[in-house]
Amino acid sequence: LVPGGRAPEDPEEAEFPEGQTLWIIPGTNPEERNNCVLMELQLPGNLQGSVFTALLVRMLNPKVFEDLRTKQQLGYIVQLSNMEGRRFQKLRLLVQTEFEAPEVRARIERCWKRQLQWVLEEMDEAEFQRQKQGLGSLLAEAPKNLNEEFNRFWVEV
Repeated sequence: LVPGGRAPEDPEEAEFPEGQTLWIIPGTNPEERNNCVLMELQLPGNLQGSVFTALLVRMLNPKVFEDLRTKQQLGYIVQLSNMEGRRFQKLRLLVQTEFEAPEVRARIERCWKRQLQWVLEEMDEAEFQRQKQGLGSLLAEAPKNLNEEFNRFWVEV
């Protein structure tokens, strides 16, 4: 229930409170050494938010992977992606690792700050335009197979 005792607008898509929300969910197997840390940022669910998250993923995915997976060897899986919901755009950074979750979270946050600083302060206009054109070309491509077509239109369902 949302404030006032009403049912949420969309029960499948919860709105995070402003600031940070941290959930720690213990595993069912105490001998399992793997952890998963998922950082999710919510943005308004509109066309501008959709383009913004897609562009950020295009620009930062290789840099985040290189930093967290290659240089820091932080996890088996390092994945930056965007997800379109009915009310929100989500920018998600997932790391599966044997390291303890609090350490992984701190390293993700440091990496994220460095990458955003690169976008805001160091990326030149030519690189930004190249990334925008690349995203435009990617979005203009027809789906190559049924899976790509399904993924493209699933959010509408």
